[in-house]
Order: sequence, then structure tokens, then C-alpha cells
Amino acid sequence: MTLLIGLIYGSWMYIDRYTDVRGGRWSNCLRRLSIWSIVSNYFPIKLIKTEDLDPNRNYIFGYHPHGALTFGAGINFLTEATHFSTLFPGIRPHLMILRYIFLVPFSRELFLNLGACHVSKESCQYFLNGLSGQ
Repeated sequence: MTLLIGLIYGSWMYIDRYTDVRGGRWSNCLRRLSIWSIVSNYFPIKLIKTEDLDPNRNYIFGYHPHGALTFGAGINFLTEATHFSTLFPGIRPHLMILRYIFLVPFSRELFLNLGACHVSKESCQYFLNGLSGQ
């Protein structure tokens, strides 16, 4: 049974292998879970707006520190805990992370459904040349 589940999931990962280059998926339900607000309040993580952003343009935000200390980036750009869509209406954030994250079963689905994608030339080109506000 375990082998069958592994084969089915492995097949799904193969069929769905380009989703992490094209912005993942988008689940507002998952992005708005109350657990993200709890995490945001615990650390505490804040998103401070200093400038209005035109939703007809595409943007790249840099984040430091990166690596293991990315709670701020994840909470701000992958969830609605800090009210990103209220502060920046019309802009849809996608966090670019290491490709290896998408090789771990089930964490792959979590990050894809939060709108994450992997850092690559193809991903950057997809967003910068794609629809406005991404």
C-alpha cells in the first residue's frame, strides 16, 4: 500500500513538475489560516508600508537574512497574516525559495498552494514578463 501511494504521489510530482517555475498555485483559504496570525504575533512579524505600489507593474523584493531565518518573508509574502493584500491591493506576492523544498513530499504542496516558486532564471522571467501585479 505504501509503495502504491508513493508511486501515485511520485507520478503527480512528475506531471506537476513545472508548477514551481510558474508561480505555484494560489489558495486564499490556506493563506488566511489563523495559524499564520499566531506565528506572526509570536515572533512578532510586521509588514510596514512605506510606499504605494502601482499594481500595473511587477516588483522584486529582496529579503535578508535568508536561509533558515525566513519566517518574516514567509509570513509576509506567503500568507495574509500581515494583511499584504490590504496594504498592496492588486499585487500578488510569490516567494522564491530553493528548488530542494519542492522535492520534499507534502511540504511541496504546502508551499505551492501558498504561491511559492523556486528561484531560477525561468521563474524570474515568468514573473517579470508576465501579468502585471505578480
